[in-house]
Amino acid sequence: MINAYRKDEAIKTDRLFQRTPAQLWVAKSGIPARARIVVASQTNTMTNQRPLVDLVLEVDGPGAPYQVHMQLVVSLLDVGACQSGSTVDVMIDPKNRNDVVVLF
Repeated sequence: MINAYRKDEAIKTDRLFQRTPAQLWVAKSGIPARARIVVASQTNTMTNQRPLVDLVLEVDGPGAPYQVHMQLVVSLLDVGACQSGSTVDVMIDPKNRNDVVVLF
C-alpha cells in the first residue's frame, strides 16, 4: 500500500515529471495498487534529458490483474526501477482503471 508521504511526494514533483492535472488528481485521489513491469523498452526519445520509456504493466488492482500499456518520462535515477519483472507503486483512476500513474 502507498502511504500518504509517497502520494504527497508525487504531487510535489509535478514540475519535474510534467504531470497533467488529471494525472495529479489520480496521484492524489486514486486507488493505491502495485504493478509488475511486464515489458520495458526504450523509445530513443529524451525529454529534458530524461528517457521516455514504453511500459506494459500488469496492475494488481480492483477487478483482477490486468495489463496497461503506457509511455513514461523517467528520471535517470529511476531508470533501474523500470526493468521487466520489477514491481512499482501505482495509483489507479477510480473512473477509468486504464488510467494509471506510476509513483517512484
